[in-house]
Amino acid sequence: YIEEHRENISYSETPMDFVDTVDLLKERKPLDVNNSMKGSLYSDAHLAAVINDLIGGAVASTPRALSWFLLIMATYPEIQRKCQNLLDNHIGESGKPTIADIANIPYLEACILETLRWGVVLPTTGPHAADKPTQIGSQHKDK
Repeated sequence: YIEEHRENISYSETPMDFVDTVDLLKERKPLDVNNSMKGSLYSDAHLAAVINDLIGGAVASTPRALSWFLLIMATYPEIQRKCQNLLDNHIGESGKPTIADIANIPYLEACILETLRWGVVLPTTGPHAADKPTQIGSQHKDK
């Protein structure tokens, strides 16, 4: 994917995605701790690993966030109507919203951020109990 992507991009343009941004960073020679120039820190293998991490995170979190948003909108129909009216007035019924539009509809942005605050999109901690007898230093914990 990365090589195919590079064949279809003009780097005189503004970077359009993560791969473009990393490629532009690769052109810069980062400074090490001694402020001397060294080779790029961004390899294609590193880029592919980061892309996989980003996609993996999105696959897990996006459906949960959308489910929470739909639940909240169904629970609060007056907020749903206000969001719909804002979208209709700002973008129109046939328009396609872009990320740039969010600056003009702060109420909808606030609703999205509240959804992420209210809903558990991803678990933040592991289990809170030992699954087998455990000893750390002098502390012992039964199962």
